Amino acid sequence: MNRDKNICSAFKDLYPSYIDGMIEDETRLWMDKHIQQCEDCCIWIKSYKGDSDLKETSHIIQVDTSTFEEDKKAIKKARIFIALGLVAVIMLAIWTSIWIFV
Repeated sequence: MNRDKNICSAFKDLYPSYIDGMIEDETRLWMDKHIQQCEDCCIWIKSYKGDSDLKETSHIIQVDTSTFEEDKKAIKKARIFIALGLVAVIMLAIWTSIWIFV
């Protein structure tokens, strides 16, 4: 019985990729066979487009938002680093030109 729960859990985890066609042929065949044999997963599929879909979507958005914030911070740090590097190069060029022409 515990084995069946693990199989159904794996099926449910793979189902969004199954819908999008993002799984290998062998996995797709296994999932097709599982749909035919497992009544619980057939019932779950019928309810998949309901509330569970909205919960999964909101979770994905939250993860993407946090990743986006981290990326923004990294980009800001990179811009500051580049700006400081340019200022240093310009200052070195000015200092060098003063010493050459004096």
